[in-house]
Amino acid sequence: MANKKRKPKGEVSGIRIRFGKKMRRLRLQREWSQMYMAVHTGLSRTFISDVENALKEPCLTSIQTVANAFDMTASQFLKGMDSGKQTKKG
Repeated sequence: MANKKRKPKGEVSGIRIRFGKKMRRLRLQREWSQMYMAVHTGLSRTFISDVENALKEPCLTSIQTVANAFDMTASQFLKGMDSGKQTKKG
């Protein structure tokens, strides 16, 4: 079977897309692979990939885990996401 890129079902919320993009940007800034981040956070590599591609929506515990991996609070990580604006720091 061919390796096809999965697409999100239905409409994808903007915050889910912004969350994934921010997570990927911060991960790449640190030169972390998805596997390194998985080991570092205890989240699965496929979950990290799915969140970055807006295929899955993280629960509160996962949001906190991701934020902690980047040495921030969940509040700092989420700041500005409701309006689509990214903060300078995050």
